[in-house]
Amino acid sequence: GLINRVVGKKELTEEARKLALQIARNDELAVRITKQAVNASYEIASMRDALKHALELAIAIEGTETDESREFNAILRKDGVKAALEWRDQQMGITGQVKRHDTA
Repeated sequence: GLINRVVGKKELTEEARKLALQIARNDELAVRITKQAVNASYEIASMRDALKHALELAIAIEGTETDESREFNAILRKDGVKAALEWRDQQMGITGQVKRHDTA
């Protein structure tokens, strides 16, 4: 579903930032295609058509290579998951911490 948890008003901004960081850590093309799948599912009338369309997009995600995905997969095969995730985060300048932009 589109809702995976409920948080209080005070935690909303921080939790939204954490979720955005999780999404940002994924391959850009995969996120873009996934967003298309979500948007298309609202426009497709039947569940069967929506599932078929989502499967086609999932195949496109898995079958499309980018320079980033090739490098990530090479590191994954050679050095393992932890190294590949660390490489990905370094490419994006992510330290694992959620930046705070509160002005109050």
